Amino acid sequence: MIIKGYHGEMSENTAKELASQGIFVFNAKCVGGKEHLECAYLKAKEYFENGKNIAKNFHLEIMLLLSGRRQIKDALFLCGTARAEDIAAISERDFILPLKRDDSILQCTPDKLKYLGLDKYGDSCDLFFESSALLYLER
Repeated sequence: MIIKGYHGEMSENTAKELASQGIFVFNAKCVGGKEHLECAYLKAKEYFENGKNIAKNFHLEIMLLLSGRRQIKDALFLCGTARAEDIAAISERDFILPLKRDDSILQCTPDKLKYLGLDKYGDSCDLFFESSALLYLER
């Protein structure tokens, strides 16, 4: 799995085009570390294989898991690229995006916990994984 962070903005149309090529991009504020993004990707893949997916679109399913939200519009609002200043990207093959590369933006931060409303439950980066797990239990 190839996971990269980038500084810069990206339109939703560009994000959709990249997704059609197997490169999935997200607002980096939804990513609590490389492991979080990889876990969400692998879980989405598993859900699609087992017919347990909520979204009809793989990219959106990853957003649901990253955000811990059940509503697609909420996950898209939080994890989509429309309002992003930094981008997190994942693919099964190597890729290059026309933005400034900076993998440090993938790290868990208190601001990211606050962005997803997880800060009220504590300050542990494990909260990213727990919100995804709760989404699974609600299925």
